Amino acid sequence: LFEGLKAFRGSDRSVRLFRPWLNMDRMLRSALRLCLPSFDKVELLECIRRLVEVDKDWVPDSSGASLYVRPVFIGNEPSLGVGRPSRALLFVVLCPVGAYFPGDALTPVSLLADPLFTRAWVGGVGDCKVGG
Repeated sequence: LFEGLKAFRGSDRSVRLFRPWLNMDRMLRSALRLCLPSFDKVELLECIRRLVEVDKDWVPDSSGASLYVRPVFIGNEPSLGVGRPSRALLFVVLCPVGAYFPGDALTPVSLLADPLFTRAWVGGVGDCKVGG
């Protein structure tokens, strides 16, 4: 499973994480749903905060750019099989990224939100951030 959050440089040049506690909440929910071990959300967030502080020079100065923070949590059994992992690895990757939408003008799109079609179903993992 994985999460994705961003660190931005403010107008005062200080670095801020955007809603990191919500990412930690979802990451823990995802871990429990996928039978990965529980972890301390506060401790992980503090580790991420310190990592970003150490690598703050990687946070871009340009408008719309940010430092992408990708916590990843995987079972790392020494064999393949179906079952609850007895071992897991949690790590965080950082990468500077540019603006999501290049240029100043955004071209709006029309979307249809139809309740008949959903990515989440009862008993599924649509509320978890996992690779399928």
